[in-house]
Parts: sequence; C-alpha cells; structure tokens
Amino acid sequence: MAVIFIGLLIAASVIVPTLFTISSETGEAFSTQSEQIRDQKNTAISVHGAENTTENVTVSATNEGTRTLDLSSTDLLVDGDYVPLTATETVVIAGDDRRNATSIWPPSTDLEVSFTNETVDEHVRGASNVTEVDRVTIVTETAISDASRIEAAGDD
Repeated sequence: MAVIFIGLLIAASVIVPTLFTISSETGEAFSTQSEQIRDQKNTAISVHGAENTTENVTVSATNEGTRTLDLSSTDLLVDGDYVPLTATETVVIAGDDRRNATSIWPPSTDLEVSFTNETVDEHVRGASNVTEVDRVTIVTETAISDASRIEAAGDD
C-alpha cells in the first residue's frame, strides 16, 4: 500500500507542473490572440486614389482607425508585387503639417506614397514604368488593406 501511495505522489509531482505549464502557455496564447483581434478591430484605412504622371505615381490614403500604424510594417503592392516603402517617398499629412521623416501613421492623418519609373522597373514584374501599372494596395501590420486603381493625371 505504501509503495502505491509513493508511486502516486511521484506521478502527481510530474503531472501537476506539466499541467500548470500547459495552462500558462494556453493563457498566453489566448491573450496574444485577443490583442491581435483588438488591434485589427482598431485598424481601418482608406485608399482614396492613385494618380500617375509619366514619371511617378502618388497614392493617397487615410488612417481611419483609432490605432497608430507603423510605416515600417506597412506594405505597398503594385499590381500584386511587393514594393518596399523604403523604395518610395512617404509623407504623413496632418492638416497643414507634412512629415517626411516619420515612421508612424497616426489616426485621422493622410499618407502619400510616391514611386517612380525606376521603382516600378525594379520591383514590378512585367512593367518598366508607371504608365504600365494599374492597381495599388496598402496593407497594414494587422493585415487590414485597401486598394485603388491607378488613374492618369487629369482623368476624372
């Protein structure tokens, strides 16, 4: 009888810490998932349009969410091909204030992303200049995105 009792104590001493570890890790996973869902619900962007001249394309978008977005984690797709924002010129506009050297996109501000023929030639398959691309998409760090067709300057 004593041997069985000692065996049960040893088994319990192995099982109980394992259960606590599993429970703790599961709780952390649920917490992380909850934070990600909250961040997605607080993120909203709207791409107003994209206009091209013969030399560049300028994309205009607004952060309509309640969350400040990290531009280093924001992606630009041109005709479905990834174009790093570091290969573009980005300007965050808050009223009359234009910020070129910023890595954040606060709520209720506009973002202008401009890229050139060279950027298209280097990053977009099957196109060598801005007149050959049709669509841009901005994707945030929380996987919220919006897209727009590229219109020629002066087209309405």
